[in-house]
Amino acid sequence: MQAPTVQELQLRAMLDASQEAILTFDAQGSVIDANAAAEHLFRFGQSELKGARVVNLITELRDDLPYFIDQIHQHSANHQTLSLDTFIHTSNAQAVPVQLTLRLLPHTDSTSGERFVALFSDRSRELALQEQLRNALQGLGLKKPDTATVFHTRNYLKERFNEVKTLAMASAPTACVAVACINIDRFKRVNDLLGYDAGDHAITAIGHRIDAFLRHESDANGWDVGMCRLSGDEFALVLISEHPLIGLTDWCKRLQNCLGEPLETHNQRFVFSLSAGVASGVLVHSEFEALLTDSEMSMRAVKMRGGNDCLTYNAQEGQTPRPRATEHNVILGMERKQFQPFFQPKVCSDTGQILGFEALLRWQHPERGLIPLGEFLPVLESSSLMLDVGLQIFEQVVATMAQWQAKGVNLPVSFNVSNGELLSEHFRTSLSRLVKEAGVSPDQIYLEITETVLANLGSTGEDIFNELQQAGFRLSVDDFGVGTSSLSRLRSIPLREIKVDRSFISDVTSSSRDLELLRGIVNLAKNLGLEVVIEGVESPQQLSIAKSLGHLSIQGFCYSRAVNPMQALELIERQPFAIH
Repeated sequence: MQAPTVQELQLRAMLDASQEAILTFDAQGSVIDANAAAEHLFRFGQSELKGARVVNLITELRDDLPYFIDQIHQHSANHQTLSLDTFIHTSNAQAVPVQLTLRLLPHTDSTSGERFVALFSDRSRELALQEQLRNALQGLGLKKPDTATVFHTRNYLKERFNEVKTLAMASAPTACVAVACINIDRFKRVNDLLGYDAGDHAITAIGHRIDAFLRHESDANGWDVGMCRLSGDEFALVLISEHPLIGLTDWCKRLQNCLGEPLETHNQRFVFSLSAGVASGVLVHSEFEALLTDSEMSMRAVKMRGGNDCLTYNAQEGQTPRPRATEHNVILGMERKQFQPFFQPKVCSDTGQILGFEALLRWQHPERGLIPLGEFLPVLESSSLMLDVGLQIFEQVVATMAQWQAKGVNLPVSFNVSNGELLSEHFRTSLSRLVKEAGVSPDQIYLEITETVLANLGSTGEDIFNELQQAGFRLSVDDFGVGTSSLSRLRSIPLREIKVDRSFISDVTSSSRDLELLRGIVNLAKNLGLEVVIEGVESPQQLSIAKSLGHLSIQGFCYSRAVNPMQALELIERQPFAIH
């Protein structure tokens, strides 16, 4: 027998030093050599492995070895290796999961015929950890609540989150997580009307509904879920998936719908809506408290603008935690004129012409770009800075309208006003002063008030609305259909326009009932002499349905997102929009 060459001895020493199991084999599938790690993995001695058939050792190669040899050649031609997950079979007939890498060995003068190398990475521990992760994730789920006080606590959910995160670091580094903070809108009315026992009963029933919803979503999407009660009418929900969590906005809509059916307590029936904020990211890069804070801030922003909606924030993998908005940096943003109006067109359903715009608040930071609304709106509201920022934005809006009018463009603009702004006499008188200084007619301004704000202001609001109408402004009800008003009640308010909430168009393509409800709202509004805007029209199918409702305005991504003033002027110059 010929003694091994120095080169072969060196190669053998390198193979034995490797912690990866390595086999070499020829084109007929016979093992030529094996290192010490391979002997340990297969539970065979070297003499037993040499000459063995790789098809008897590796499950994936059993069916068609020539096919895999051909694949190795193709990958080698492209300077690549062939990798696959499979099983190997040990001397005691145990099947071990492995990641297998195959490649062609370079031909040398001392070798005859082709040789191939197989590298094995044992996946037993990895798969065991993944199974442990799945079992741990299941522990995030709710125990069945039987009173309003036995929901899991915030600390419990945080501990479970951290346990799962630790496991994910080893076995599921790409797993994604979302934390939702939800508040039940106007829940206090149950306690005020029926007492705290009724409130406890109602919040427990709501908890059961959300629990059932989460379990259904878990089964439908393969998500793992958890839930805790943060306070009287607030909950935190956790969603974890081994794959990207797409469609969170649609998930929020389904969550809102789960409360759509009337709930009975103490012989009284209630219908609840909810405000939700959602923060998401890669699990191993996320912190529970940070996600919960992000989601809570977004939820507060929803509450400030009337409730019954959802805001989402997504943290990218490896992203440095974003700085929190504070009164200090909000004041700096205001002083440096970083708050700006963006404009979204309202388009005629018949002609495709732009009938007007809605001005929307944006924070254009010089370093961070556009800052999410949910990050800074709660700070504005809680610090009373909203009045100052609102007037600063309104001043920019009327200045932009004056510039457009100088170019021959005379289009009305809608401007959102909050509860606090409406109640401020200084704010209301400043609106009149600013339109006068800009040389803009107030009847070119639609002041948008959410339906919830209308209900909260009561008779005081009617006096304010009459005052604003007498000052020349037009009044519009935003997000109509999700609050507590009715069209008949709105006849006592000097309205010019209603904007039908986007929830009515979102499911209209799949629900004839939703279509009839939408058609009924539009027809009633027209009978009352009100202009109608359909919000949130995104798809061609939704656009076609909105156009079928007769003459009205359409607003949504199907035409344009909110854009800066220069881009808005370009939209005006390019109109009309194509009629599909």
